[in-house]
Amino acid sequence: MSGDTDARADIYSLGALLLANFRGAPPNLGANPMEVVENKQKPLDTSGVPQPLKGLIDRMCDPDKDKRLGDAGLVLAYIDDPKSQTKPTAVTDAAPAEAPNDEATVIALSVKPSAPKAPAPQKSSSGRGPLLAIGLSVALAAVGVGGYVSGLFDSFLPAAYPVADPFTLIVEKLPQGQAQAVGFMPSESSRDALAALVIDADLTLASGEIASSWGEDILASLQPLEPLSEWRLVVSNNKAKLTGTTEDAEIFAQINAVFGSGLPGALDGNVDISFVPAILRTADVREILQAKSDCGPLTAPQAGSVGGYGPEDAITVTGRVAETATRIGLFDELRAIAGDRKVVLDLDVLNPSLCLIEQHLPRAPSGATTVAFTVGDRNEPNPSGRFFVGENPVIDVVVPADMTAGFLTVSILDVSGNVFHLLPNISRPDNSVATLRDGSSGEVRVRVAFDLDAASEDGGIAFRVDDSSLGKSKILVLHSSAPLFEGMRPTSESAVGFAEALQTSFEVDAGRILSLDSRILTTAQP
Repeated sequence: MSGDTDARADIYSLGALLLANFRGAPPNLGANPMEVVENKQKPLDTSGVPQPLKGLIDRMCDPDKDKRLGDAGLVLAYIDDPKSQTKPTAVTDAAPAEAPNDEATVIALSVKPSAPKAPAPQKSSSGRGPLLAIGLSVALAAVGVGGYVSGLFDSFLPAAYPVADPFTLIVEKLPQGQAQAVGFMPSESSRDALAALVIDADLTLASGEIASSWGEDILASLQPLEPLSEWRLVVSNNKAKLTGTTEDAEIFAQINAVFGSGLPGALDGNVDISFVPAILRTADVREILQAKSDCGPLTAPQAGSVGGYGPEDAITVTGRVAETATRIGLFDELRAIAGDRKVVLDLDVLNPSLCLIEQHLPRAPSGATTVAFTVGDRNEPNPSGRFFVGENPVIDVVVPADMTAGFLTVSILDVSGNVFHLLPNISRPDNSVATLRDGSSGEVRVRVAFDLDAASEDGGIAFRVDDSSLGKSKILVLHSSAPLFEGMRPTSESAVGFAEALQTSFEVDAGRILSLDSRILTTAQP
């Protein structure tokens, strides 16, 4: 271990070879490099080896070279007489020390008697030839085993790494983190290649029940994962599971295309790459809403608490739009940035005329007045406010009991862009609440659009739905402290003219309007 070697290293090697032959397997040097280094400094495990072989191997393979049999002559002497070599003998020119009193233990073996030995031949000058040849063979064998045990020939022979069972590896990249790896790799080249792909690597060289292409398959699995936000590869022998997420739909498609037929090579397992959209900024949604606001402001009140919309948050938009085309365009633009999020449009689709009025309406609180509908032909209540072609809408304004003063202005903005003033008008110029109550207390119903028969007999405005202009009309009920306009508005006028008159009235006296209520009336084909 220190590099200070002499003939006793060959004695150690020969002893290890004898032990390996007896057991039928090489010595167990450990499961990893650190254990190998540690175990080479300990005595070899000779448990179960009978004497005198055990004593011979123990003396030949003592980790302390000064306690080891010093040369081949001492080994042969021990074999001839184990009792004669019970004290360590160093390689020195000094005479051997006296043997201690304790003797080596000898286990008597039951063996078949051998034939009597023939007399030894007379030695001649050439008699050392065979002995030298045998000694050379033993020396070469000792050098071979010593080189194997000490790792001298590791650069010339295939690497024999400790066995890992199971052969496991985990490589992962956490969100906003760096890639890291821990586990086993089968070769230095694959280990170094993997270490180059991650920031933190704890990798051990080992052998195991894995395919010959295992290292290359691991690297091929990891290389396409760089664009992912996070990923994790877990491997046990040839079984593997790859998971990951991305916020980019294009990257999601690319990665799934790479692993369309599964993991590379001999790896067997699942690939589960998920598309998880990132936080959608509230500002991005608002930008679209502002561009599509053609009938007053649009709002998305369900924004997430993290400054935007998370993957599970729905985008819910409320407000009014001027036409169906605006609604469709709004949905398409939100859908393009929403990812897997749900898009909900809770919108009133009006018409350009109604929206023009909406933008000029005074900012007044809602009051307690309500609008009630009746089907005039049948005198049936119509709580839905939906009327079909041929029907006669009858409209009542319900004045609450506590509204006893002021003035009511009631107008209907139809789908064609016209405004009809239901109260006051030429046939009903007095719109004061006191006149409308006519002495009645409590809740009062004031009819502003009549059934056809009543209108023909007593006068008043009446409507019948035809198919020339179907859609949504809006009834406006304004309660003011004084008449809104100087003079009476015409019974019918354009939405633009009415919007301008409202704006002028509001600028003159913003506090004049006490409340504003409205109700939608829808006309449709049956």
